Amino acid sequence: MNSQLWYEYLDNPKSITSVYTEPPGLSNVVVLWMEYQGSIMNLAIRMNKYPDHPPQKWDKRNNTVAAYFSFDNVRIIEQRGLPAYPLVNIQLWRHSKDQLEILIEGTHFVSHFNSDSMRFLKYNSYVIESNSTNSLSIPYVSVSPEHDPQGMIAGTTKHYYEE
Repeated sequence: MNSQLWYEYLDNPKSITSVYTEPPGLSNVVVLWMEYQGSIMNLAIRMNKYPDHPPQKWDKRNNTVAAYFSFDNVRIIEQRGLPAYPLVNIQLWRHSKDQLEILIEGTHFVSHFNSDSMRFLKYNSYVIESNSTNSLSIPYVSVSPEHDPQGMIAGTTKHYYEE
Protein backbone atom coordinates (compact mmCIF):
# COMPACT_ATOMS: atom_id res chain seq x y z
CA MET A 1 0.00 0.00 0.00
CA ASN A 2 1.30 3.42 -0.94
CA SER A 3 1.70 5.74 2.06
CA GLN A 4 1.97 8.91 -0.02
CA LEU A 5 -0.73 11.53 0.61
CA TRP A 6 -2.81 12.57 -2.41
CA TYR A 7 -1.52 16.15 -2.58
CA GLU A 8 2.07 14.89 -2.69
CA TYR A 9 1.28 13.61 -6.21
CA LEU A 10 0.68 17.17 -7.39
CA ASP A 11 3.29 19.00 -9.41
CA ASN A 12 2.64 21.89 -7.01
CA PRO A 13 1.71 20.44 -3.55
CA LYS A 14 2.30 23.79 -1.77
CA SER A 15 -0.91 25.03 -3.38
CA ILE A 16 -2.72 22.67 -0.98
CA THR A 17 -0.40 22.70 2.05
CA SER A 18 -0.28 26.51 2.10
CA VAL A 19 -4.01 26.76 2.87
CA TYR A 20 -4.60 23.54 4.85
CA THR A 21 -2.88 22.57 8.09
CA GLU A 22 -4.13 19.01 7.47
CA PRO A 23 -5.51 18.69 3.94
CA PRO A 24 -8.77 16.71 3.69
CA GLY A 25 -8.92 13.38 1.92
CA LEU A 26 -10.58 12.71 -1.41
CA SER A 27 -13.32 10.37 -0.18
CA ASN A 28 -16.92 11.48 -0.68
CA VAL A 29 -16.01 14.64 -2.57
CA VAL A 30 -18.48 16.32 -4.91
CA VAL A 31 -17.60 16.48 -8.60
CA LEU A 32 -18.47 19.96 -9.84
CA TRP A 33 -16.93 19.82 -13.31
CA MET A 34 -15.13 17.28 -15.43
CA GLU A 35 -13.89 17.91 -18.95
CA TYR A 36 -11.70 16.08 -21.43
CA GLN A 37 -9.86 18.23 -23.98
CA GLY A 38 -7.76 16.01 -26.18
CA SER A 39 -5.19 14.36 -23.90
CA ILE A 40 -5.94 16.72 -20.97
CA MET A 41 -8.59 16.09 -18.32
CA ASN A 42 -9.74 18.94 -16.07
CA LEU A 43 -11.58 18.27 -12.84
CA ALA A 44 -13.20 20.49 -10.22
CA ILE A 45 -14.24 19.06 -6.87
CA ARG A 46 -15.80 20.53 -3.78
CA MET A 47 -13.36 19.93 -0.95
CA ASN A 48 -14.70 18.33 2.24
CA LYS A 49 -13.18 21.02 4.41
CA TYR A 50 -12.81 24.78 4.11
CA PRO A 51 -9.14 25.88 4.20
CA ASP A 52 -7.58 26.59 7.59
CA HIS A 53 -5.62 29.52 6.11
CA PRO A 54 -7.69 30.97 3.24
CA PRO A 55 -6.16 33.81 1.24
CA GLN A 56 -6.91 37.26 2.69
CA LYS A 57 -8.72 38.31 -0.50
CA TRP A 58 -11.45 35.65 -0.05
CA ASP A 59 -14.81 36.84 1.24
CA LYS A 60 -15.00 36.06 4.97
CA ARG A 61 -18.59 34.78 4.54
CA ASN A 62 -17.50 31.94 2.25
CA ASN A 63 -17.74 28.45 3.72
CA THR A 64 -17.01 26.18 0.75
CA VAL A 65 -14.13 25.77 -1.66
CA ALA A 66 -13.81 24.14 -5.06
CA ALA A 67 -10.39 22.95 -6.16
CA TYR A 68 -9.55 22.68 -9.87
CA PHE A 69 -7.02 20.16 -11.18
CA SER A 70 -5.57 19.26 -14.57
CA PHE A 71 -4.19 15.89 -15.67
CA ASP A 72 -1.80 15.79 -18.65
CA ASN A 73 -1.36 13.09 -21.29
CA VAL A 74 -4.40 11.12 -20.11
CA ARG A 75 -4.70 7.50 -21.17
CA ILE A 76 -8.10 5.98 -20.39
CA ILE A 77 -8.21 2.58 -18.73
CA GLU A 78 -11.96 2.54 -18.13
CA GLN A 79 -14.67 5.14 -18.65
CA ARG A 80 -18.16 4.02 -17.71
CA GLY A 81 -21.42 5.84 -17.06
CA LEU A 82 -22.13 9.30 -15.75
CA PRO A 83 -22.15 10.54 -12.17
CA ALA A 84 -25.78 9.84 -11.20
CA TYR A 85 -24.95 11.15 -7.77
CA PRO A 86 -22.06 13.62 -7.57
CA LEU A 87 -20.29 12.08 -4.56
CA VAL A 88 -17.18 10.19 -5.62
CA ASN A 89 -14.06 8.68 -4.13
CA ILE A 90 -10.77 9.55 -5.76
CA GLN A 91 -7.71 7.33 -5.42
CA LEU A 92 -4.21 7.96 -6.77
CA TRP A 93 -1.13 5.76 -7.23
CA ARG A 94 2.29 6.53 -8.66
CA HIS A 95 3.65 3.63 -10.75
CA SER A 96 6.75 5.45 -11.94
CA LYS A 97 8.11 8.97 -12.10
CA ASP A 98 6.04 9.60 -15.25
CA GLN A 99 2.94 7.49 -14.60
CA LEU A 100 0.18 8.38 -12.18
CA GLU A 101 -2.95 6.21 -11.99
CA ILE A 102 -6.24 7.87 -11.01
CA LEU A 103 -9.55 6.22 -10.13
CA ILE A 104 -12.67 8.37 -9.74
CA GLU A 105 -15.54 6.17 -8.67
CA GLY A 106 -19.13 6.97 -7.77
CA THR A 107 -22.62 5.55 -8.11
CA HIS A 108 -22.92 4.18 -11.68
CA PHE A 109 -19.74 6.02 -12.69
CA VAL A 110 -16.07 5.12 -13.11
CA SER A 111 -13.28 7.15 -14.64
CA HIS A 112 -10.02 5.23 -14.43
CA PHE A 113 -6.99 6.58 -16.25
CA ASN A 114 -3.24 7.11 -16.30
CA SER A 115 -1.65 10.53 -16.53
CA ASP A 116 1.85 11.94 -16.68
CA SER A 117 1.05 14.60 -14.08
CA MET A 118 -1.56 16.14 -11.82
CA ARG A 119 -1.50 19.89 -11.43
CA PHE A 120 -3.50 22.15 -9.12
CA LEU A 121 -5.01 25.03 -11.13
CA LYS A 122 -7.01 27.24 -8.77
CA TYR A 123 -9.48 27.56 -5.90
CA ASN A 124 -12.95 29.06 -6.05
CA SER A 125 -14.49 29.90 -2.68
CA TYR A 126 -18.20 30.47 -2.24
CA VAL A 127 -21.12 30.14 0.17
CA ILE A 128 -23.43 27.15 0.46
CA GLU A 129 -26.44 27.76 2.65
CA SER A 130 -27.13 24.91 5.04
CA ASN A 131 -30.71 24.64 3.73
CA SER A 132 -29.71 24.78 0.05
CA THR A 133 -31.66 22.31 -2.08
CA ASN A 134 -29.06 22.12 -4.84
CA SER A 135 -25.86 21.88 -2.85
CA LEU A 136 -25.04 18.66 -4.74
CA SER A 137 -25.56 19.97 -8.27
CA ILE A 138 -22.98 19.28 -10.97
CA PRO A 139 -22.60 22.05 -13.54
CA TYR A 140 -21.44 19.73 -16.32
CA VAL A 141 -19.39 16.87 -17.62
CA SER A 142 -17.91 17.27 -21.08
CA VAL A 143 -16.52 14.29 -22.95
CA SER A 144 -15.11 14.30 -26.46
CA PRO A 145 -15.84 11.29 -28.74
CA GLU A 146 -12.29 9.92 -28.49
CA HIS A 147 -12.84 9.46 -24.73
CA ASP A 148 -16.17 7.68 -25.26
CA PRO A 149 -15.40 5.16 -28.02
CA GLN A 150 -18.24 2.80 -27.05
CA GLY A 151 -20.81 5.63 -27.04
CA MET A 152 -21.62 4.99 -23.39
CA ILE A 153 -22.41 8.64 -22.88
CA ALA A 154 -25.07 8.60 -25.61
CA GLY A 155 -23.36 11.08 -27.94
CA THR A 156 -24.01 14.06 -25.66
CA THR A 157 -21.15 16.32 -24.71
CA LYS A 158 -22.73 18.21 -21.80
CA HIS A 159 -24.84 16.86 -18.99
CA TYR A 160 -26.55 18.82 -16.24
CA TYR A 161 -27.52 17.40 -12.89
CA GLU A 162 -29.62 18.76 -10.06
CA GLU A 163 -30.09 16.79 -6.89
